[in-house]
Amino acid sequence: MSTIEDPIELRLDGITQSQVEPAINLRFPEMLRSLLRQDPDILLIGEIRDLETAKIATEAALTGHLVLATLHTNSAPDAIIRLMEIGVDPYMIAPSVIGVLGQRLVPRICENCKEPYKPGNEVLRRYFDDEVLPDVTFFRGRGCHVCGDTGFHGRVAFHELLVIDREIRSLIVRRADPNDILDAAARAGYKPLRYDGLKKVLLGLTTIEEIEAQTPVDFAD
Repeated sequence: MSTIEDPIELRLDGITQSQVEPAINLRFPEMLRSLLRQDPDILLIGEIRDLETAKIATEAALTGHLVLATLHTNSAPDAIIRLMEIGVDPYMIAPSVIGVLGQRLVPRICENCKEPYKPGNEVLRRYFDDEVLPDVTFFRGRGCHVCGDTGFHGRVAFHELLVIDREIRSLIVRRADPNDILDAAARAGYKPLRYDGLKKVLLGLTTIEEIEAQTPVDFAD
């Protein structure tokens, strides 16, 4: 397995890791071409930032390589739109992307000072559309010496997974409206970051305020 990173944040045994160095013309595209000549089975690209890198990555995926890469977007479905905005043709995106995993790291409630509380109805109505509001318990940290009086200690992740199925591929090729892609994703089982975030809140891992701070409002429903 080979990686191209900028910067290399963690050394991994048994993996060839390469650092991007623009000063000596070692950019993502040049390094990607060099790696492809070695016929690797798996490529890990630290971040797709430009059209040239994106095109090489999609071409590598279409020729049988497993390509793992990152993109900065607000949500997993937005990754498809981002690739189009960069300039990758939809007919290249549709067959090459098999899934998009989105995540947000948020503070974890300190286990040493965690306490339960009952949220108000105005809070519950933002997240539950039941006629009768559920009787649920949320948690928060009081603050202690372990967490430096912040109420948080460590981190936990919110996740969302978009699996690209046949219907979504067809929509991508047709440059369909992003809302149509999102509707198709929902039919295939896609759940947004807020859905996973609420589960983490109910499990007592983080606070409801972190959902508001770390997830897109567009995907509140």
